[in-house]
Amino acid sequence: MKDYNEKIKHLEKILFNQQYQRDRDIKFYDRIFDLKEGDVIVDGGTWNGMSILHFLPAITETGHVYSYEASPYLHKTARIKFRKFDNVTIKHKALWSSIGEIELFVDSRCVNSNSVMRDFIDIQSDRSITVETTTLDEDLKYIERLDAIKFNIEGAEIEALKGAKNILKKHSPQLIVDAHKINGAFCSEGIKDVLQDYGYNTYFDDYKMAYYATKDEIDERKTRDLYNERYRYEEKITGRKYEGYVWK
Repeated sequence: MKDYNEKIKHLEKILFNQQYQRDRDIKFYDRIFDLKEGDVIVDGGTWNGMSILHFLPAITETGHVYSYEASPYLHKTARIKFRKFDNVTIKHKALWSSIGEIELFVDSRCVNSNSVMRDFIDIQSDRSITVETTTLDEDLKYIERLDAIKFNIEGAEIEALKGAKNILKKHSPQLIVDAHKINGAFCSEGIKDVLQDYGYNTYFDDYKMAYYATKDEIDERKTRDLYNERYRYEEKITGRKYEGYVWK
């Protein structure tokens, strides 16, 4: 366990060079999910590995993170970062509603920004590559437990949810699902519809622009307290004030 914690501390020095970003994100993932030892998590959208690192201290060596990244560059760098962790599996696949191939559009301004959605609002793409797609229903049909899922996959969240119908029904994990803009409009209502069709209760956090979903009753006091706390943290960092959850 000591070696495990030392490896985490080493990665923290590499990934969390911006304390602001670390404090903001870790409060959301850790406190909303309320993770515990042995939990199994799906991390949809590896990016630079920050969310994986958030999960590892809570789940300990007995838990496991299955992370999915469509970008070959981000997948390769994440594999290097987490190569010493036996409880982290990083897969070079795009989560989708079917198994096959799809075009991944790469932002010409930044190698870290890409999406399988051509009209994803946050990228300016001048090229694309073909990547493999998979579904959670197929790829993780063998696992015996699943406690939490994070989807932040640049507009492909609804399709990924469609490809996870059976595994969600079997394990009833908690979810955090980011809402992105496609064709200039947020896909939040579509995400909500799918989650509710699957029997989930939902809470939309418009600070993170993400849904928290659970089969249990939503603890609105916990979510609202966290919401307030993060805005107060923003005030401290930026010097901007807010009233009634509206920036002033």
